[in-house]
Amino acid sequence: MYNYFVRTKTITCLIPFFNEHAGVVRVLNEVVKIKSIDEILLIDDGSTDGTASEVKRYYPRLPILRNKTNLGKSEAIVKGLIQAKGQYILLLDADLHNVQPREIENGINAVKEDASIDMIIFNRIKASLLVRILRGAILTSGQRIIKKDILSQTLSLYKPKGYQMEVALNKYTMDEKKTVYWMPISVVNTPSTQKRGFAMGMKKIILMHITMLQYLGLNNTTKQVLLFCRKEYRIHHKL
Repeated sequence: MYNYFVRTKTITCLIPFFNEHAGVVRVLNEVVKIKSIDEILLIDDGSTDGTASEVKRYYPRLPILRNKTNLGKSEAIVKGLIQAKGQYILLLDADLHNVQPREIENGINAVKEDASIDMIIFNRIKASLLVRILRGAILTSGQRIIKKDILSQTLSLYKPKGYQMEVALNKYTMDEKKTVYWMPISVVNTPSTQKRGFAMGMKKIILMHITMLQYLGLNNTTKQVLLFCRKEYRIHHKL
């Protein structure tokens, strides 16, 4: 049988989730439409709400890797990366709304056609005004396409925990002078306050940003806000 992973520039999509019963199937309904994705791997990071069973109900053939307890997003990606066969990794959050397959396909086409690209970050153009002003729509975006070896090096050398993975990738690619562009995407993440209630949701948001700031330090945080990933990749210029 022909093994499509022999081809160059194959794409593995990693979708980690923790108690995303309502969201992950919604995301998968759109992701499965993207024919340029060669492999989809889901990572259940210790869910307790039956999310994995819900996924299996609709997509019984999709593999689900499982952590027995909730270890965090970075750790879930480590688990998925061990199994991933693609040379490029498409990272997607499990709580997205308004996933447009064509927007993701544009990013995949870009990395397949332009070997100079090390990472595409999908800029959440429908994020709140404050998030966009502070550049969080790019800097903390969980929607990315990245060369597998760069993701592996970041995780092993920079050792991010939990929600530090995105800013760790930013730092690694800045330090190593990798080529990074942004492309627009219409997705919207489900607010933590909606998933966990206002008090618990706000607590999570605050703790997430504190841990990222502690991980980077003020100097590196400022550098990312001012300098990182300033160029948009425009499809019609290249393809």
